[in-house]
Amino acid sequence: MLSGKERTDLVNVARLYYEQGLTQDQVAKRIGVSRPLVSKMLTRAREAGIVHIEIRSSTEGDAALLEALQTRYALHGGMVLPVQDSMEEILKRLRIICPVSFCMNVI
Repeated sequence: MLSGKERTDLVNVARLYYEQGLTQDQVAKRIGVSRPLVSKMLTRAREAGIVHIEIRSSTEGDAALLEALQTRYALHGGMVLPVQDSMEEILKRLRIICPVSFCMNVI
C-alpha cells in the first residue's frame, strides 16, 4: 500500500516523464534524485496502477481478415496492413511481386 506522499511522488514523476516528455535524466535533475531511482519510480507507478501503458496496433482489427486469408490460401503466419494507395496502385504492385495465377485467384 502506498503512502500519500509516495503516491504523490510517483504521480509527479509519471507526469513529468509521460505527459511532459522529459527524459529520465531530466526528471531526476528536476526532483533531485538519481536517474536509476526515477526508473524504479516509473516501474513502481506501473505496478501500482498509476500508469497504464497500452499498445494499439493499427492492424489488430484485421485479425478476422488474416484468419480468413490463412484458411482460404493455406497460409502460415502473415499480417494485414492498412494501405493508403488506390486499388490501381495495389494491383500494379501485385503484378510485380505475385505470380499471375496466384494474384488472379486472390483478387
